[in-house]
Amino acid sequence: MSLFQRVASNKTSSNLPGSIYISTKDTYVELQANDFEIGMRSQVDATIIEPGTIVVGSKYFSRNLKNYQENK
Repeated sequence: MSLFQRVASNKTSSNLPGSIYISTKDTYVELQANDFEIGMRSQVDATIIEPGTIVVGSKYFSRNLKNYQENK
């Protein structure tokens, strides 16, 4: 996850850098981040209850992931 946060944190003139694209599909979660120089995409096997897509700010994503890990 830290690699996605580093790629998404680089500054450009677009609205999407600084964000992580998360999409749930049949049996996996897909994560994407880019800064128009470096791009990353990864798929993680998962049990999907409801498919969907969201774009989340990398700082928000990082903070919530940390909170989840601490409360687990």
